[in-house]
Amino acid sequence: MVINGANPGPVLCLTSAIHGDELNGIEMIRQIILELDPKILRGVVVGVPIVNLERFWRKERYIGDRRDLNRYFPGNPEGSYPERVAHALFTDIVQPCDMVIDLHTGSFFRENLPQLRVELTVESVAKLAKSFASITALQSISPPGSLRGAATKAGVPTIVMEIGGPLSLETDKVTVG
Repeated sequence: MVINGANPGPVLCLTSAIHGDELNGIEMIRQIILELDPKILRGVVVGVPIVNLERFWRKERYIGDRRDLNRYFPGNPEGSYPERVAHALFTDIVQPCDMVIDLHTGSFFRENLPQLRVELTVESVAKLAKSFASITALQSISPPGSLRGAATKAGVPTIVMEIGGPLSLETDKVTVG
């Protein structure tokens, strides 16, 4: 989903459901996209509500062979299936953007309170995190192969928002997000 603003500005990418069992971000992106008014928007918003569509349909967290897609970024066009998926998202969608917000929930029966996971030592990331005034930002080094780590390393400031639990759409959490 792409919303082009009438005025020039930065390109924001919103991603969700890298893990197929994480539903809250899907609805958050849907609502954000529907509420944007292109006439007053400065820049572009790119929404990818379901990154891991294959596992979303199966209500499963991991991409094939129980692999965590969020450990294969920036990917490899000649690599394994998760590496190719990660590469396509990273190259075609994430790298052209100016910033990324990657939406997640807890996993395996764990619910996360609203929080941002950020590398506050990176000035552009810290600035992006400050725009979420009332949500706690946790200093967190990106896991190897994560979208957040690969994008930030490539110069695209990225934060992760964690909110709620897996396999359920929690409207109260979506509202907070």
